[in-house]
Amino acid sequence: MIDSYTKEAKTYAKVGLAFYLTSSLVYLSIVTLLRVSVGHVMAFAFIFIFIISLGLSYYSWVTVKQIDQGRYESARMDILILGILGVMFGLVLSGIFFLFSYRSLCHGIHASHLKKTP
Repeated sequence: MIDSYTKEAKTYAKVGLAFYLTSSLVYLSIVTLLRVSVGHVMAFAFIFIFIISLGLSYYSWVTVKQIDQGRYESARMDILILGILGVMFGLVLSGIFFLFSYRSLCHGIHASHLKKTP
């Protein structure tokens, strides 16, 4: 039972990672277009958002690796943080998928604790 929940959580986390990476590429292309057409002021705002998105992409990749290694307890809080930050910074789709992953991982951890209890 825990394996199905962790597989589901890992799938949601990988989709969230894909959305973070995609948003990073979109923000990078917007920065390139803005520097050419509008100027540097708007480009700096998108550079800041690009750096945040790139940092969240790396953080989500590390979190997916924690799930792969079976460290579910430590990945659980990281997934929640990624979900909340994704929603806060306007990366709603990736934030929602990480919140789905958090829900699935919590169900899996709860199911494993129920199995251990005599």
